[in-house]
Amino acid sequence: MRGRRAYQWLWWRLLGWSFPVLDPCEDPHRGEELPEIPELEGYPIDLELIPVIRELWARGMPTVDSCQGDRRLEALSGQQGLYSASIGFERMEDAHRLRAILEEIIDLPDRPELRSQLSLELIQGYSHLSFPPTLITPLSERLSTNDSPETG
Repeated sequence: MRGRRAYQWLWWRLLGWSFPVLDPCEDPHRGEELPEIPELEGYPIDLELIPVIRELWARGMPTVDSCQGDRRLEALSGQQGLYSASIGFERMEDAHRLRAILEEIIDLPDRPELRSQLSLELIQGYSHLSFPPTLITPLSERLSTNDSPETG
């Protein structure tokens, strides 16, 4: 059923709901207008993370895995971290560099509650940094406005 809006009506009728909260057929990782998950230099990357990953690579910070999470499901579930965005790095120091940038963003007056949602862990030898999906846009803006790829 994933990705097929034609099944939406049937899906909600089977659940007994007359008004859908979310479209269960919509894939949040690519956007409605794209038939597949987009690629960046031959690697599949979630749509919202493309500018972030591009900037990280330009700074010499190779990534091994990423997910944009789902901010709608995060908001509906009420559980912090359940649908987090994440980026995996080959080197722990790169994960710490990105965490420092995210902490700078969180220190802004309108985002202090998000600090507890940053999570850095080692998974299969790679450093994975998880963060709220609502930080993707400010992170992308912060990375793109920084002129020097070596800073951050």
